[in-house]
Amino acid sequence: MRKYLFLGVVSSLLMMGAGSAPMGDKGAPGDCYIMMGDNTVQQYDGVTGDLVGPFATDMINNVRDLTFGPNGNLFVLNNGSGTVEEYDGNTGDLIGTIVTDIVVGESMLFLPDETLLVSHLTPQTIEQYDTAANAYAPLGTWANGLEPLQNSMVLGPDGRVYVGDRLDNTVKAYDVDGANMTIFADGSGGNLTDPEGISFGGPNGNLFVASFTVDNVTEWDGVTGDYIGIFATDTDCPDGLRFAPDGKLWVSYVCSNDTKVYNDDGSIAINIVDGQSAPRSMTFKPEAQTLVVPYDIKPGSCPNAFNRKSKGVLPTALLGTADIDVMLIDETTIEMFRMDGFGGTVMPMADRFRYGDAAAPFDGEVCECAEFGPDGFTDLTMKFKTQEVVNNLELADFLPGDSVELGITGTLIDGTPFEAYDCLWLVPARVGRPSK
Repeated sequence: MRKYLFLGVVSSLLMMGAGSAPMGDKGAPGDCYIMMGDNTVQQYDGVTGDLVGPFATDMINNVRDLTFGPNGNLFVLNNGSGTVEEYDGNTGDLIGTIVTDIVVGESMLFLPDETLLVSHLTPQTIEQYDTAANAYAPLGTWANGLEPLQNSMVLGPDGRVYVGDRLDNTVKAYDVDGANMTIFADGSGGNLTDPEGISFGGPNGNLFVASFTVDNVTEWDGVTGDYIGIFATDTDCPDGLRFAPDGKLWVSYVCSNDTKVYNDDGSIAINIVDGQSAPRSMTFKPEAQTLVVPYDIKPGSCPNAFNRKSKGVLPTALLGTADIDVMLIDETTIEMFRMDGFGGTVMPMADRFRYGDAAAPFDGEVCECAEFGPDGFTDLTMKFKTQEVVNNLELADFLPGDSVELGITGTLIDGTPFEAYDCLWLVPARVGRPSK
């Protein structure tokens, strides 16, 4: 049987994945990574603000911006060398230089299609780079004829790119292809001066702007761009500004050597001073994105009849597609579990993995099925001992005719977590079709 291919948001229980470090460890997702004036990147617990320690230190003078890329690694814009460097997202080790044509750069942003944008003060353009196959080849100018840009470009909730402009004190919005520039927030009234950091967030999804020279953080309507008011004034050269996964606003202050974490009402929740040295840009490492792989228990069979008295094995298959190469799966990480959270886990038999074309994915409702045959894509078949499934997953007390949703977790060879889902139909020793 092959049940629906689950394409929704995966459960938070599984989002960390086997390839991610726990929060508080070096390279942990959800933590804040702040670029310091001493040309280091310091890591802080994304909830408590506690200093985890230095994350990356092998840098040349005058680093300007940092961000995590779609591959999970950290990218640093370095004006001292006119380059963008890539650092391992888990260890902080330098991987290498990916961009070399920067004269004076200000900020970086990865677009949804994984294109890398780098804003340049000299010349006044935003250039784009192709990340396909990690080549980072120049793709030409994304937008030009701009005034000097600041160190913060962000993707807005509407999918447009927002850029702080320190010459005319505005925040400009561009289509994702660099066209159709409009002024979103206008600081001509003195409410926005020298915008260093910009970010959307808070309970209303508004735009927050750190104005470096007037020492404040202002709030602007996230839809209209209308000025709402000053959010924080206890500031001293605000620079980096980002929202944490828990919704709190973090702002770094260059002149006072600290980073403040704010509640929704603008009150200070945490004042961070440990490890701070003229803190500038910051970024939060996103949670590992879990790959959902089509899964088929008893390929070619519908329904998925399971006899708990059997002393044999339960055949299953992770199904390859045009976008999923099952040969990249680390077989040693695979575990089966119950989706309702009860019971333990069970691992497949180490000597019963096979590659071949077993079945095609089926897209339908929970525990529906179809008897689809091969589709031309390589699948990974594996077998579980029936009695280990019964005992480890605590299936003995279910009644004949009950269905049990099962999940599979594991990682790819590169550490990317994946998961998959299908159902068992529990039957007595004499198997028949379920009643309609």
